[in-house]
Amino acid sequence: MNLIYNAKIRPKIFIDTTVLCGAIRVDGINRRILKAARYPDLFIPVFSRVCLFEFMKHALEGLGKGTNRVAYTPAEIDEIQFLSIIPSCL
Repeated sequence: MNLIYNAKIRPKIFIDTTVLCGAIRVDGINRRILKAARYPDLFIPVFSRVCLFEFMKHALEGLGKGTNRVAYTPAEIDEIQFLSIIPSCL
């Protein structure tokens, strides 16, 4: 049984850069973590400023390897943060 469901006080979960970068590239576990952060009964997501700046740096430089590498524009990064990250914090 998972104790997170029985907690009287929701735990704070630190979301790191790996989760953010992975969530925009693949529909896998990292994206599910961000989606789960939208449900107020599970946990409180915590994003540090350093993590967000590191995410921006990596996204501008390009995520992925070799020919699968994708670089994002500042406008695309803003949209990603608005649609994915900010709703998790509300």
